[in-house]
Amino acid sequence: FAVLGVALAQLLAHQIRDRALSNTVESAELLSGTIANSQLRPSDLDGGGMAPARARALDMALAQARQQGRIARFKIWSRSGQIVYSDDHDAIGKKFEIGEDLGEALEGETHSGIETGEAEEQEGERHLGALLEAYVPLRFETGAKPVGAFEIYVPYAPVQAAATRDVRYVYALVAAGLTLLFLLLYRIVARASRSLRRQAEENRRQALHDPLT
Repeated sequence: FAVLGVALAQLLAHQIRDRALSNTVESAELLSGTIANSQLRPSDLDGGGMAPARARALDMALAQARQQGRIARFKIWSRSGQIVYSDDHDAIGKKFEIGEDLGEALEGETHSGIETGEAEEQEGERHLGALLEAYVPLRFETGAKPVGAFEIYVPYAPVQAAATRDVRYVYALVAAGLTLLFLLLYRIVARASRSLRRQAEENRRQALHDPLT
């Protein structure tokens, strides 16, 4: 029963993390579609850089989401591995080797995971702690080859807190169940023990009364 409770708690925590990662990917896809259609131009990803006016428009569009804690960092990557836009303006224009996660997005796949700022391109995010990360392809036309990728980071602390809270709840239920089971078994065993003692005492008296038995 205890082992089952621990397994269920760990499964619950895993499901919470998976659901949070899935939600992060959905948020990234929603943002990518909105921004690609309204804020970006194909020329922004050809190495010449984004127009300052569109960069400021993106800053304002992301400011509210960032203040509400829904987004910790946002980046737009070109196919060459260059950061075309980031709400951390110090990162704009920097170029990095294309890793597996970014490569998947550039090939049309999505990628998600939990990051702690160990990668070289995550230098600007290291002070933000653990983050949920998602890469999604950037397309200007549905079904077209990706011209770049969106990267979104979401705070992981609320997800971790929710998982911890739910795991503790499961542990509390298991402890309560074990306590109830112990009390029920204790009464059964105690009753059986008294019956056995009475039977033993009766057998002893019969043996003393009739030694030939």
